[in-house]
Amino acid sequence: MNMTLTTDTMTAGTGRFNLWRRLSLSRKLLVAFGAAFLLALVIAASGLFGLNRVQGSYENALSGGLKIQNRSDHLGSQFLEARRREKDFLLNWKTEGYDLAYSNYVAPNQDYTADMRATIQELNALAPTLDRNPLRGYSQAQYESDLVTLNQEVVIYDDSFLAAVKVLGQRGFVDTGLEGEFRKSVQAIEAKIYDRPGLEPLVVTMLQIRRREKDYLLRGDQQYVTNVHEFVTQLKDQVTASELLQTGEKTEIRTLADDYLVKFDDLVAKDVEVAAKIEEVRAAAFAIQRSINRVESAGEELAVQDIQTAKTNNTQTFTITAITVILALIGTLILASVLSRQITRPVTQLTNTAREIAAGRFNTKAEVNTSDEIGTLAQTFNTMTDRLGAAFEDVRRRGSELATVAEVGTLPPLFLIPKGFYRKWLT
Repeated sequence: MNMTLTTDTMTAGTGRFNLWRRLSLSRKLLVAFGAAFLLALVIAASGLFGLNRVQGSYENALSGGLKIQNRSDHLGSQFLEARRREKDFLLNWKTEGYDLAYSNYVAPNQDYTADMRATIQELNALAPTLDRNPLRGYSQAQYESDLVTLNQEVVIYDDSFLAAVKVLGQRGFVDTGLEGEFRKSVQAIEAKIYDRPGLEPLVVTMLQIRRREKDYLLRGDQQYVTNVHEFVTQLKDQVTASELLQTGEKTEIRTLADDYLVKFDDLVAKDVEVAAKIEEVRAAAFAIQRSINRVESAGEELAVQDIQTAKTNNTQTFTITAITVILALIGTLILASVLSRQITRPVTQLTNTAREIAAGRFNTKAEVNTSDEIGTLAQTFNTMTDRLGAAFEDVRRRGSELATVAEVGTLPPLFLIPKGFYRKWLT
């Protein structure tokens, strides 16, 4: 069984070799250059495949991890700008005025939060990137869930900030809102007791009220609120005990004092509400920053992974291309060597044969191993050699005959030669 297989293989190999020998020289050259062309095509195809692979890797990096990283960084910048406008409003609304501060800070803050929501939508469109290149411990579903949460947190932040802005508008400052109203009430009381002889104790108490009021407005300490209540009660008692005030004036001043206290308490309550709203804004901002950091981290990790994949593909492409080029060069050298031997070896053999014939050895034959033009030339050369040998033999034979004739021409006349000598000589 093995002997049969080996014999068949050798026969097939010999058949293929015989087929190569039977090809003409032009076809051998065509096959050789065709093989070189195929090797060039293989190199080109390998290079193009590698370049496409590398290009695809870098495109994935640019459209995937790097884009997520870029968009998440942009989202972080937008959020910082929104917070900057938020803080500027809270710091400057009293000095610039509510309406002007609203235009300068609240409106830009709203623009940035709107841009944030648009950026979140862009990030959401990039979610399939994590399905194509999953991260360890962070899936596409988690990424999409984080973006949904982030969008909700932006909405909460936006609503909380607008609510805080609205409450600050209701609170007012100096002559506006609740602060403006209680200032009007206290000014009405002052108009009733200031510049009136004998009411100096009431003026001193009123000054104590205004001092505690200002301390509260500056520091927001609840102790000053208690002090205001205590001094208002003291003022009302002094008004009741005063003999310089008419009954109607006493009633009016006590009513104004109660109204002032109610409006002052409303302002205090509004300050508590403002503080709560601002705390909601800060909590929402903290949650947003945490979510942005998580998305940024995923984008950065994915970008590093994509770039590493691109570098790996680039290295593999370079290696494969280099190996392909080396193999192609080796194949080309082998092909050139074989083809050179196919051409130069028979020519060398013909040259050696020609030298042998030139030396007079007409029995020398050129080897005929192929059926190409060189093989035909060798066959023709052998035919020519045979004919030259035959012609030389014919010339030699004729020369021998001429020599014999010449020798016969030098013999004595027949009448001087004994009878039977020619017969004996010829035999």
